[in-house]
Amino acid sequence: MKGNKMEYFHAVYERQADRIYKIAMLYLNNEADAEDALQSIFLKQIEKDYRFDDPEQEKAWYITVTKNYCKDVLKSSWQKRTSMDDIDEPAADSKDTDLVNDMEQALYRLPVVDREILYLYYYEGYRINEIAKILKYRESTIGSKLSAARDKLKSYFKEDRDER
Repeated sequence: MKGNKMEYFHAVYERQADRIYKIAMLYLNNEADAEDALQSIFLKQIEKDYRFDDPEQEKAWYITVTKNYCKDVLKSSWQKRTSMDDIDEPAADSKDTDLVNDMEQALYRLPVVDREILYLYYYEGYRINEIAKILKYRESTIGSKLSAARDKLKSYFKEDRDER
C-alpha cells in the first residue's frame, strides 16, 4: 500500500473497528468470531479499495456489510453442526455480578434483530427512520420492534436480578 492509501485505511479502521466488533458480537456472541469478522471486513475493504465521500454512507456501509457477514457465518455449515452447548455464555465473575454483566446477559437473551435495533438506536444514535433504511424494514416495524425489545430487555433483566 502506498502512503496515501495506507493513511486512508488507518483512518477508516480507527473510525469503524469498534463499531464492527460490537455488531459482530451482537450477532455471533463470540470474541474469536467477532475478531474474524473485523479482519475479514477490512480485508474486503482493502481488496476492493472502497472509498466514501460521506461519513454517514461509510458508517451505513460498514454496518450493513458486518450484518451480512455475520448472517453468512451463522448460516455456514460449521455453525449448523455446532450445538448451542458448545457456545460460551457470558461468564459471571461471582454471585455479586455487577449491573453491566446483568444487562449484558439480558441483552444476549434477545433475538439478534432486537439487539441490533437497540444497538443502532442507543449506541450509534440512529433515528427510527434511519434504522428502517439500514435494516430494510418499515419505520412502524422498527418502532414496534424497538418498543418490544425494550420491554423484553426490562423483563429479562428483572428475572435475572430476581433469581439471586
